Amino acid sequence: MAAATGNLLNSCTFHPVTFLNTIKDLVKNITVMEGQAFATLSKSHLFTAGGHMLFRFFKEFKVDPQMLGDYSHVHDGTKCFHISYLEQV
Repeated sequence: MAAATGNLLNSCTFHPVTFLNTIKDLVKNITVMEGQAFATLSKSHLFTAGGHMLFRFFKEFKVDPQMLGDYSHVHDGTKCFHISYLEQV
């Protein structure tokens, strides 16, 4: 039987360090993929208006107005969230 690479050698010897490194790489890649998906989704809703960086809310979302405070904006009839941090970077 040919020797396998990775977590199992000859299909019967478990290598915990290799296993943990594989898990670590998997989690790292999932986090990167989630970050990329979030960035793509967010980018489709970010825009600048009146010198402000705004995030257009998804119509399906309900937003607690008390949580938004001064960060709530309405632009062309659409509810938005003002993201002042992005104006500074």
